[in-house]
Amino acid sequence: MKSILDNIDLLWDYLRKSAGDDVAKLALIDETIERLNPVWRAFSALHTLARACRLLTDDEVEELCRACDTISTASRTAYPKVHVQLKVHVIEAHLPAFVRRWRSSGLFVEDACESIHNIVNKLNRRYACIHGPALKAESKRRALEVFNRRDLQAIAADRLDTRKRGPYNISK
Repeated sequence: MKSILDNIDLLWDYLRKSAGDDVAKLALIDETIERLNPVWRAFSALHTLARACRLLTDDEVEELCRACDTISTASRTAYPKVHVQLKVHVIEAHLPAFVRRWRSSGLFVEDACESIHNIVNKLNRRYACIHGPALKAESKRRALEVFNRRDLQAIAADRLDTRKRGPYNISK
């Protein structure tokens, strides 16, 4: 999505080239671009700021709120006869208040948790054979400590390397 938003002008150029010499198609494409360009520009600014996994500055919060307002206004202008979509409603009515209160929205989105979700799933598979919730919890806690400490990661990697070579292979 980010690559499309960053290169929206290339998309518009491609659409214009696809029309070829057909003046009617070119006029329709230009009308569509003129109608949708403000929506896409505002969405690009919103996308960057809303997904930032950090606390936003005061200027960034205000820029995000302006982008929310622009998206709702531009969407209504671009599609005057269409009912407001739920996502546009959330962007215009709830996102600005949430970001003003918590200074971020990217810290709360699912993307920030996906890497941890992957690690937890691997740990669940690795320790599935350990019986008892206390033993499993302790094993997972220790494994997470290894992920977060560089010295323990090096020791674990060395042990894994030794297991792959075998205990009696002295060549390194």
